[in-house]
Amino acid sequence: MGDWETHLDRVTAFWITLLGGVEPGGPGLWRGDLGAAHTGLGLRRAHLERWLELFGEAAQAHLTPAAAEGLTARARRMGERLRPAARRS
Repeated sequence: MGDWETHLDRVTAFWITLLGGVEPGGPGLWRGDLGAAHTGLGLRRAHLERWLELFGEAAQAHLTPAAAEGLTARARRMGERLRPAARRS
């Protein structure tokens, strides 16, 4: 990752948009193609599974149980969209 701050801004904008909000003075609404954003990264299914695991742990650690479940359910659906693009190994 060459520009970590820009990446964090884009990821923050993505999740804010996905959850239906807009951060005042923040990165704004995310516009893009989820698949295209991850093309060429060498994403493997093992990476995706590990990301979902870590995401779930972080959500459980920082959110109420209901909010964590809602957010991780969204992340799982997003993972399903990315799964065909991820290589098997």
